Amino acid sequence: ILICPIFINDSKNKVNYIQYSTKTGRKIFHKKVIASLISAIGITTIHLGILFTVYKSNNTYMFWDCSINSFMSEMSSWYDITFGQYIILSVILTYIVSIITSIVTICVSSRTSTYISAIGIQIPILFIFGYWLKAIGMDYLTTTYYPKYTLHIIYGLLILISLVMLIRRIKREKVSDI
Repeated sequence: ILICPIFINDSKNKVNYIQYSTKTGRKIFHKKVIASLISAIGITTIHLGILFTVYKSNNTYMFWDCSINSFMSEMSSWYDITFGQYIILSVILTYIVSIITSIVTICVSSRTSTYISAIGIQIPILFIFGYWLKAIGMDYLTTTYYPKYTLHIIYGLLILISLVMLIRRIKREKVSDI
Protein backbone atom coordinates (compact mmCIF):
# COMPACT_ATOMS: atom_id res chain seq x y z
CA ILE A 1 0.00 0.00 0.00
CA LEU A 2 2.87 2.38 0.72
CA ILE A 3 4.78 1.53 -2.46
CA CYS A 4 1.86 1.63 -4.91
CA PRO A 5 1.57 5.43 -5.16
CA ILE A 6 5.14 5.79 -6.43
CA PHE A 7 4.09 4.41 -9.83
CA ILE A 8 0.34 5.02 -9.93
CA ASN A 9 0.56 8.79 -9.41
CA ASP A 10 2.68 9.19 -12.54
CA SER A 11 0.34 7.21 -14.77
CA LYS A 12 -2.70 8.92 -13.26
CA ASN A 13 -1.25 12.38 -13.91
CA LYS A 14 0.18 11.36 -17.33
CA VAL A 15 3.71 12.27 -16.19
CA ASN A 16 5.15 9.09 -17.66
CA TYR A 17 4.49 10.45 -21.19
CA ILE A 18 6.80 13.35 -20.42
CA GLN A 19 9.36 10.97 -18.93
CA TYR A 20 9.36 8.72 -22.02
CA SER A 21 10.14 11.67 -24.30
CA THR A 22 13.54 12.32 -22.69
CA LYS A 23 16.61 10.16 -22.30
CA THR A 24 16.98 10.93 -18.59
CA GLY A 25 13.25 10.42 -17.99
CA ARG A 26 13.49 6.74 -18.83
CA LYS A 27 16.03 6.29 -16.04
CA ILE A 28 13.50 7.54 -13.50
CA PHE A 29 11.88 4.09 -13.46
CA HIS A 30 15.14 2.58 -12.19
CA LYS A 31 15.34 5.21 -9.47
CA LYS A 32 11.75 4.49 -8.46
CA VAL A 33 12.50 0.76 -8.25
CA ILE A 34 15.52 1.42 -6.04
CA ALA A 35 13.52 3.84 -3.88
CA SER A 36 10.73 1.27 -3.53
CA LEU A 37 13.13 -1.48 -2.48
CA ILE A 38 14.86 0.82 0.02
CA SER A 39 11.52 1.88 1.47
CA ALA A 40 10.41 -1.78 1.75
CA ILE A 41 13.60 -2.61 3.64
CA GLY A 42 13.14 0.46 5.82
CA ILE A 43 9.53 -0.39 6.65
CA THR A 44 10.53 -3.97 7.46
CA THR A 45 13.34 -2.73 9.71
CA ILE A 46 10.96 -0.45 11.59
CA HIS A 47 8.43 -3.27 12.05
CA LEU A 48 11.10 -5.70 13.23
CA GLY A 49 12.47 -3.06 15.62
CA ILE A 50 9.03 -2.61 17.16
CA LEU A 51 8.47 -6.38 17.37
CA PHE A 52 11.87 -6.98 18.96
CA THR A 53 11.19 -4.23 21.49
CA VAL A 54 7.94 -5.93 22.47
CA TYR A 55 9.55 -9.39 22.34
CA LYS A 56 12.40 -8.25 24.60
CA SER A 57 10.02 -8.07 27.56
CA ASN A 58 9.42 -11.87 27.34
CA ASN A 59 12.92 -12.56 28.79
CA THR A 60 13.69 -15.28 26.26
CA TYR A 61 17.30 -14.17 25.85
CA MET A 62 18.36 -16.95 28.24
CA PHE A 63 17.40 -19.50 25.54
CA TRP A 64 19.54 -17.81 22.85
CA ASP A 65 22.21 -20.54 22.88
CA CYS A 66 19.85 -23.49 23.44
CA SER A 67 19.34 -26.00 20.66
CA ILE A 68 15.88 -26.16 19.13
CA ASN A 69 16.23 -29.95 18.75
CA SER A 70 15.06 -31.61 21.91
CA PHE A 71 13.25 -34.75 22.95
CA MET A 72 10.58 -32.51 24.49
CA SER A 73 10.13 -30.45 21.35
CA GLU A 74 7.19 -31.22 19.09
CA MET A 75 9.20 -30.08 16.07
CA SER A 76 12.27 -31.95 14.85
CA SER A 77 14.69 -29.92 12.81
CA TRP A 78 16.91 -30.97 9.93
CA TYR A 79 19.68 -28.78 11.28
CA ASP A 80 21.24 -28.56 14.73
CA ILE A 81 20.68 -24.85 15.22
CA THR A 82 20.21 -22.76 18.32
CA PHE A 83 17.27 -20.57 19.16
CA GLY A 84 19.34 -17.48 18.30
CA GLN A 85 20.25 -18.86 14.89
CA TYR A 86 16.59 -19.66 14.30
CA ILE A 87 15.65 -16.05 15.11
CA ILE A 88 18.37 -14.72 12.78
CA LEU A 89 17.20 -17.07 10.00
CA SER A 90 13.62 -15.85 10.51
CA VAL A 91 14.75 -12.21 10.26
CA ILE A 92 16.69 -12.90 7.04
CA LEU A 93 13.69 -14.66 5.51
CA THR A 94 11.46 -11.78 6.58
CA TYR A 95 13.66 -9.39 4.59
CA ILE A 96 13.59 -11.75 1.60
CA VAL A 97 9.80 -11.94 1.74
CA SER A 98 9.63 -8.16 2.04
CA ILE A 99 11.75 -7.69 -1.07
CA ILE A 100 9.74 -10.28 -3.02
CA THR A 101 6.42 -8.65 -2.13
CA SER A 102 7.76 -5.20 -2.96
CA ILE A 103 8.89 -6.43 -6.40
CA VAL A 104 5.40 -7.86 -7.00
CA THR A 105 3.94 -4.51 -5.92
CA ILE A 106 6.29 -2.65 -8.27
CA CYS A 107 5.30 -4.84 -11.21
CA VAL A 108 1.57 -4.60 -10.50
CA SER A 109 1.44 -0.87 -9.72
CA SER A 110 3.56 0.08 -12.73
CA ARG A 111 1.01 -1.64 -15.00
CA THR A 112 -2.20 -0.36 -13.42
CA SER A 113 -3.59 3.15 -13.45
CA THR A 114 -5.76 3.26 -10.30
CA TYR A 115 -5.29 2.34 -6.67
CA ILE A 116 -8.38 0.14 -6.62
CA SER A 117 -7.18 -2.03 -9.50
CA ALA A 118 -3.68 -2.33 -8.01
CA ILE A 119 -5.01 -3.34 -4.61
CA GLY A 120 -7.59 -5.63 -6.23
CA ILE A 121 -4.82 -7.51 -8.03
CA GLN A 122 -2.45 -7.58 -5.05
CA ILE A 123 -4.87 -8.79 -2.38
CA PRO A 124 -5.38 -12.32 -3.80
CA ILE A 125 -1.65 -12.66 -4.49
CA LEU A 126 -0.75 -11.57 -0.96
CA PHE A 127 -3.40 -13.79 0.66
CA ILE A 128 -2.02 -16.83 -1.17
CA PHE A 129 1.52 -15.79 -0.31
CA GLY A 130 0.56 -15.15 3.33
CA TYR A 131 -1.19 -18.50 3.61
CA TRP A 132 1.88 -20.25 2.22
CA LEU A 133 4.13 -18.41 4.67
CA LYS A 134 1.93 -19.36 7.60
CA ALA A 135 1.53 -22.97 6.50
CA ILE A 136 5.07 -23.74 5.38
CA GLY A 137 7.35 -20.77 4.81
CA MET A 138 7.99 -19.57 8.36
CA ASP A 139 6.34 -21.89 10.88
CA TYR A 140 8.01 -25.03 9.56
CA LEU A 141 11.29 -23.44 8.55
CA THR A 142 13.65 -26.30 9.40
CA THR A 143 11.21 -29.04 10.31
CA THR A 144 11.46 -32.63 9.14
CA TYR A 145 7.83 -32.60 7.98
CA TYR A 146 9.08 -31.67 4.51
CA PRO A 147 12.11 -32.87 2.53
CA LYS A 148 15.32 -31.15 3.55
CA TYR A 149 15.76 -28.68 0.71
CA THR A 150 12.10 -27.99 -0.08
CA LEU A 151 12.07 -24.51 1.43
CA HIS A 152 15.43 -23.64 -0.12
CA ILE A 153 14.06 -24.50 -3.55
CA ILE A 154 10.76 -22.68 -2.98
CA TYR A 155 12.44 -19.50 -1.74
CA GLY A 156 14.93 -19.68 -4.60
CA LEU A 157 12.10 -20.02 -7.12
CA LEU A 158 10.21 -17.10 -5.57
CA ILE A 159 13.31 -14.91 -5.76
CA LEU A 160 13.96 -16.00 -9.35
CA ILE A 161 10.37 -15.42 -10.47
CA SER A 162 10.21 -11.98 -8.88
CA LEU A 163 13.55 -10.95 -10.40
CA VAL A 164 12.46 -12.16 -13.85
CA MET A 165 9.23 -10.16 -13.49
CA LEU A 166 11.19 -7.06 -12.52
CA ILE A 167 13.77 -7.43 -15.31
CA ARG A 168 11.01 -7.89 -17.89
CA ARG A 169 9.23 -4.79 -16.59
CA ILE A 170 12.44 -2.74 -16.72
CA LYS A 171 13.09 -3.88 -20.31
CA ARG A 172 9.54 -2.90 -21.29
CA GLU A 173 10.02 0.54 -19.76
CA LYS A 174 13.15 1.09 -21.84
CA VAL A 175 11.34 0.53 -25.14
CA SER A 176 7.81 1.69 -24.33
CA ASP A 177 6.24 4.23 -26.65
CA ILE A 178 4.47 7.44 -25.81
